[in-house]
Amino acid sequence: MKVAEKEFHIYANERPKVLLLGNGLYRAFGGMSWNGLLDEIKDQEEFPLPAERYYMPMPLKAAMLTNNTLASKMREIVKEGGATSNYHNTRKTNWNDFTKTSYEMREYINQLVRNDFDYVLTTNYSYEIEAALLNENSLSPNQIAKLMNFHEVDHPQLQFLINTFNYVEKCSVWHIHGEARKPDSMIIGSYYYGKILKRCIERLDGGGQSTDGDYSGQVRSSGKTSEFKRNIKQKKPQKIGSWVDAFVLGDVYILGLGMDFSEADLWWLLEYKQNNSDFCGKTELLEAQKRSRQACLIDEKEDCEYYGKYVDGRQCRNLLMKTYHVDITDLGVTINSSEDYKYFYTRVADYFTNPYVVNRVK
Repeated sequence: MKVAEKEFHIYANERPKVLLLGNGLYRAFGGMSWNGLLDEIKDQEEFPLPAERYYMPMPLKAAMLTNNTLASKMREIVKEGGATSNYHNTRKTNWNDFTKTSYEMREYINQLVRNDFDYVLTTNYSYEIEAALLNENSLSPNQIAKLMNFHEVDHPQLQFLINTFNYVEKCSVWHIHGEARKPDSMIIGSYYYGKILKRCIERLDGGGQSTDGDYSGQVRSSGKTSEFKRNIKQKKPQKIGSWVDAFVLGDVYILGLGMDFSEADLWWLLEYKQNNSDFCGKTELLEAQKRSRQACLIDEKEDCEYYGKYVDGRQCRNLLMKTYHVDITDLGVTINSSEDYKYFYTRVADYFTNPYVVNRVK
């Protein structure tokens, strides 16, 4: 259903409060990992090693391990109930893997999301947020379809869900890199990251308010200054018609997201926020301390001389975030076991209630 956008007076410091969730929360409460999914649907004969042994950016790994057929694998899951692996033709992953939740997970998500967030963004294709808000163990594709809403465009988008979201229990949930029910919307590989980055640029710097007739129903560039840019320049109230608007104008809290360096759209938006700090909101990363000992990324049998020679990916990510003026909040939890993850997310809930309970790392 097409719905009216919520309006914010940005120059009067009225900003959206935005939660950006990655897969960390889902995994902490027993959900599947991205590597686990790839292990089940990859071409086993061509790629016999476990997915985690292929050390490369996640989106490119997914494209490689599935021979760039991830969307077709997801169609099998949605339409037929399970994906067929190329190994012994065994059906493994099924639709419920993308929607199932435990009581503990539902309770926590409800506690977290109810912290006055105007929007919840997620990079996940799965529906644990929607299931938790509806207090359901799992959801069918038809149930999810009934939750779908959109701004500005005339119908839900099939690809690049810039203006399309799920509205459940007064909460707007945006699957910014696609969702399982709509396999063509899933952002995987450099080609699709380039496409969605182009739409982010058009949205903020130069796009009209008309569509060009493509099947996604996407708002596309008309060669004119965007309405977004005109409103900001004239200090007019700004409507939130897309997740891109919410991310840029809002105060964004990032949780459970590794911020892979290949996620070009998110890194570009962080730099955009830094370059336009006069009207953009703040961004804050909530994280735990790294494990007390890390395995060597070059050879797992070797000790960690690697870390004496190089700055590891996590530290590089944090250094880059500081460059883009992202606040990093260390919740004081060292992760050494799966139970530590649950404790970390409990600390996150406490932080939103009382931000003085943790130390902030600048």
